[in-house]
Order: sequence, then structure tokens, then C-alpha cells
Amino acid sequence: MNAQDFWIEHNKLDHRRLHICDIPEEVFYARHKNVLKLISKRGYAEEIGLFIAGKYYLHVWGSRSCSGYLAKLVGADDYLTFYCASSIYCMAAHELNPIYTAFLQADALDNQMW
Repeated sequence: MNAQDFWIEHNKLDHRRLHICDIPEEVFYARHKNVLKLISKRGYAEEIGLFIAGKYYLHVWGSRSCSGYLAKLVGADDYLTFYCASSIYCMAAHELNPIYTAFLQADALDNQMW
């Protein structure tokens, strides 16, 4: 996905996305239970956090507090992991990326339960 296509799609979905800072921790952990298991099994906090942000939440890439909150939730180092990382998401969210493929599979399980 190129950056232009990403932002067009991202902006279309804004009305369905939630503001990450409005999500209580326990709801976040329950909503993304299977996806978060990928972090504990494989240690992909940064990548999984990017994929969660790109698919579900607003304001992660443009807000220090929101990117910091996501970093806390997924166990990443600090807010800089996600702040202004939309271009990294565009490059990583690709079917040939095995981490992204694992994310999609775990996310499908979460969507069945949610």
C-alpha cells in the first residue's frame, strides 16, 4: 500500500475508529487478546502496536500522549515508537510480511469473539 492510498483509506474509516485514549486498558486487552499473544510469544510489540493502531484507533501517529498510551499498552519502549510512524505502517502492512500475516490471523480470531 502506498502512502496516498493509506491516507485515503484511513480518512474514510475515521468515523468508525475509536480514539485510543478513550479505551480503558482492560477493554483494550480484552478486545485484542489474540493479537497481544503475538507480543508475548514473539516479542513484536512495535509491529503489532502499529497494526492495531492502523486498523482500529485514531490519533496514535499524531499525538505524543496517544502514541505513549499505545506504547504502554503493548509494552513498547516509549511514545517515539508510534509517533509519526504511519509511513512505517504503510511499509509493514503487507501480505508478504509474516508478522502482518500473523496479526491478520490473530485479529480475525479476536473479531469472532468481539
